[in-house]
Amino acid sequence: MIRKLLLMLSIVLMLSSCDMLSSLFPEEGGTGTETIDPTTGNEAFTRHDAVISTPLDDDVAFIRYNGGKPSFSEADWNDGEYYIELNELDQLGRVPAVQGLFDHDHFPEGKRGDIDSVTPTGWENNSYPSISLNYIYNRCHMLGWQFSGLNDDERNLMTGTRFFNIDGMLTYENQIADHMKEEDGTNGEMHQVLVRTTPDFSGDNLLAHGIIYEADCRQCDDIDFCVYIYNKQPGITIDYRTGENWLNSDNPPEEDVTLEEATYILNTRSDLFHRLDCSQAPKPDSQNYELTDKTREELIADGYSACGTCNP
Repeated sequence: MIRKLLLMLSIVLMLSSCDMLSSLFPEEGGTGTETIDPTTGNEAFTRHDAVISTPLDDDVAFIRYNGGKPSFSEADWNDGEYYIELNELDQLGRVPAVQGLFDHDHFPEGKRGDIDSVTPTGWENNSYPSISLNYIYNRCHMLGWQFSGLNDDERNLMTGTRFFNIDGMLTYENQIADHMKEEDGTNGEMHQVLVRTTPDFSGDNLLAHGIIYEADCRQCDDIDFCVYIYNKQPGITIDYRTGENWLNSDNPPEEDVTLEEATYILNTRSDLFHRLDCSQAPKPDSQNYELTDKTREELIADGYSACGTCNP
């Protein structure tokens, strides 16, 4: 219970506020070597429109966070006993932080199962020819299956871009699993690795801007790291409020117009526009029905004609 309370406290501090692998980060000055110490995860996302969207064409998948140092407490080590700590989804259905203490003896056996039954928040998936396997989003395990064995638990799956998953998270998941395989206790003490991932949701956004990913090996420093992994896709703009996305060269999709905002009802088949109370306007359940907040002049310029009955 004490460990769980401390975990919850550390999650709050991480959200309101991880020595990096030398093979992944050269000395300061090159692409992807920034070291930052922001007070919140959102500040780590230094090159984006903070709340709504970002094109972010560069290929930097992650940067050091908190000087590259993980920030686990002694209680997180749980006296060396293996564990996985998952938390319930929040009121918007979003995944919280998760963590666990892992070792070679608890590696999963067999193959990973199907996870298509889980639909995490922000799952507005679109296909782009420039992306491997075409689709922008993956169902991403916050604690990698290869060392946790967690499969289709919704408390461990978030919506992440293909770039985030393959160029970011997989890099570290494999580093963790490979290290435990090499230090499986065959020639001495088995190595244990403490892992935590903290998603960075801004406000009520349904898609995380990224995650803070931490790992700490108790027996050595070879696998210790703390990084911020960007949930982005080069060449694609993302609306983090909803997860909607489009090519950088395109205009964003129009938002749905509510009845309170509407000026006219459109008949998308006949290209007529009607007053909101017109008896000849299509009904809301019609496939030709559409609300608009455009002016009369704008609709005529778009090729629509005024209804002869209501004379809008």
